[in-house]
Amino acid sequence: MIGWVVLGIAGVALLRQILGLACLARYLRRAKVASIPKGETPPISLLKPLYGEDPGVLANLEATLRQNYPDFEVLFLHERQDDPAAAIADEAMARVPHAAARRILGRDPEAKNPKVAVVLRGEAVAKHGIVAVADSDMRPDPLYLRDIANGLADADAVSFVPVVFGMGGLWARLGGLLFDTEAVLTVLLRRGNAMTGATVGIR
Repeated sequence: MIGWVVLGIAGVALLRQILGLACLARYLRRAKVASIPKGETPPISLLKPLYGEDPGVLANLEATLRQNYPDFEVLFLHERQDDPAAAIADEAMARVPHAAARRILGRDPEAKNPKVAVVLRGEAVAKHGIVAVADSDMRPDPLYLRDIANGLADADAVSFVPVVFGMGGLWARLGGLLFDTEAVLTVLLRRGNAMTGATVGIR
């Protein structure tokens, strides 16, 4: 009896993954990728929550600052001054001194989730009306912010799953793919009333 129960649970999990992969394939087929979107380029505040010293984070932050976009700021958010990520953010800003970037220390006292707490703190001091939140393990290409602006041209919010911008290494790619199947399936099941992904942009 227990064996049949376990087999049934495994079957449901497998079916969910197959459905998620099918949704992801449909999403990627329909995704529109343009070298340079033709829409407007409104000012954007990009919030980057930081924690610890992840592999490749310096290169990720430096790539974030080297955007082909006319008006943007990058806010590196961290809760503690002694966080190793703070020094890494300083080095990235030193490498790209012309970028409008700064570190924001602290958290929103009302938020229980640590990541949400620093994001809310950053949002409170952001200069621009469009705010994007992005994970520090992403290494965006120079047109990253233009893609966000293009997605917000006819929407109040937009999200991107990790595989869209690429992840380094086999295991990172497999992990990103697994996350994508879950993320896309969740959004579809909730009929769009959910946002998830490595980047979320909000007008």
